[in-house]
Amino acid sequence: MTTLRDRLPKIFLALVFALGLLGTVGVAQRTSLSAPPAYASLPAQRFLVLRDATDVGGELGWSNLRTAMNLAHLEYDVLDLNVTTTLPALDDYSAVITMTELLWKLPGVQALALKDYVANGGNLAVLYRGWNRVLREPFGIYNRRDPEYVINDDNVVFDGDLFPGVQGIRIPEISVGGFSGLVVILSDNAKVIARREGDNHPVIWRNSFSEGEVIYWNNDWATIKEFRGYLIQSIMSILPVGGQAIANWVTLQVDDFPNASSTARLEPIVSEYNLRYVDWLYQHWYPDVTGLARKYGAPLSWYPVFNYNATVQPPFGFSEWVNATVEINDQQVLFGPLMASQVRRGLGEEIGLHGYNHISLLTGTWGSEENMLAALRAADERWRQDGFGDPPRTYVPPNNLYDSNGVHAIHAVFPSIRAIAGSSTGSFEQGGDREFGPEPLDPTLYELPRWTDGYRYDDSLRWSISSEVGMFGVWTHFIHPDDVVEIPLYYPSDPLIRNPDSLPWRGDSLGRHDGLYYQFDSLLNYVTESYPWLHFVTTYESFLQMQKYDASRVLFHVLASDQLAVTFTGGPTPFQIRLNDGRRIDLNGVIGARFVALREGDGYVIYVFEGTADTAQMRLRFPQELP
Repeated sequence: MTTLRDRLPKIFLALVFALGLLGTVGVAQRTSLSAPPAYASLPAQRFLVLRDATDVGGELGWSNLRTAMNLAHLEYDVLDLNVTTTLPALDDYSAVITMTELLWKLPGVQALALKDYVANGGNLAVLYRGWNRVLREPFGIYNRRDPEYVINDDNVVFDGDLFPGVQGIRIPEISVGGFSGLVVILSDNAKVIARREGDNHPVIWRNSFSEGEVIYWNNDWATIKEFRGYLIQSIMSILPVGGQAIANWVTLQVDDFPNASSTARLEPIVSEYNLRYVDWLYQHWYPDVTGLARKYGAPLSWYPVFNYNATVQPPFGFSEWVNATVEINDQQVLFGPLMASQVRRGLGEEIGLHGYNHISLLTGTWGSEENMLAALRAADERWRQDGFGDPPRTYVPPNNLYDSNGVHAIHAVFPSIRAIAGSSTGSFEQGGDREFGPEPLDPTLYELPRWTDGYRYDDSLRWSISSEVGMFGVWTHFIHPDDVVEIPLYYPSDPLIRNPDSLPWRGDSLGRHDGLYYQFDSLLNYVTESYPWLHFVTTYESFLQMQKYDASRVLFHVLASDQLAVTFTGGPTPFQIRLNDGRRIDLNGVIGARFVALREGDGYVIYVFEGTADTAQMRLRFPQELP
């Protein structure tokens, strides 16, 4: 049988030899070409997305997928089944992606064309559950009759190794409950990736159909933002060779520190250390957090808050900022200014703006933009007085909330600020639900939304982290010093408190060794073990990297059966290559890219490179063929 992979013209081989791709060249060697290379005009990795504008749920999923594919710089075409059900030439695409439950709209001839495409070596990603009788076999579904829909209310377990950091994750019902899927019997070739915990009903599986590969999402999770990276990696998992651009950075931010600290004796600090809260911060929390940052090579971005008062109109004083003191050499030293000087001396660290106090910059709260401006000017004066150093270049909004007047006030008082680190969730009108890119309320600023927070290491956090990394190779995380004391004793009716189990900070003196410090250590270890290529940077450095990343584009060209070329426009960028067919990259034959790291999984290997020239070239070999 002639497969899609066999159809590449033989002239490709001649081009490969003409370009010298079969020569052995050291890693990261730069190449100079006097004319555009021949492969620049060859078909590159590209996807066809089938959607339907009348499918409300599918369109929500498409919105998520489109954002994720754009961030990953994946090339795609879109076909709206509400406009036409005639498919284009499918052999032009690396995979077909469906994002609608209305697949029954495909007439028999078109559905057979899609079935033949997969049978002959094409790839299909069904990322929103749908049904078409003709496609039953490629789907890996044994049912002879049209399957029924069922609402699934249960936890979901990922048994399969979809991509690094995912295997074993248990997503609670509260996060994915109420999703709908088909009641199915799978064929023998299907391999379950995720299942419903109670009855093992399959919710994601892979299926090999003749020469092609299919992944099927038996759910409507595509509408959930936290699954974006899983969508991208599902596409990558069915390609023999798949490539995507990655921004490749991590930011760790500390909100509310340095701060106007409390001198109270708070639990669980008192039981563990018998110290005032401010003394614990100075003697234990700050050394422990900075110690973990050094352990993992992670510069921290600090966001001080001068007051926790509710003042929203002049005068704007700083009595709280100069209230708490700590003892050093028999002297009482102001805690806030002291910590400001210490974090300034940290290794490669950044101090950004969090505001005069912790009141969100919302016009309805402050009464007027003039009040916001006056408070921010007071913060600017204190910033200079206490020697915080250079003016802030990034801003974290208190409570992740702000409006257009708030953004204008920030820009007016602190023109040095270039980026806002808001929230990926919440109300868009109040600064939430943000995407990486220009801030909608002021496009001269850049948005770097945070996806995760806290010290607690659990499956829900692993899910969000792995998805953000899987989307385009970034992780944005923040912590607070007072997360430790946010316990039921003080917040008995708050279901969202950050330390619901009243865990100690360390627990060493209590013989427990299970505190938030150790959970945070496990969290950072999980990220560095799962994604060893990620580069820790400050928030401002991540903004600079995103400027370069957004300006670049990358195309992946598979030449013949054992060559890969990567072309860049707008400058080289980090990228990853995923191989799912048993082959490996010969690292002795890489041109135009620097090898960064690799991660092997169950049936795949991911290589990460940093582009160093306008083109990168590499050879694909089976393990026994490597030197």
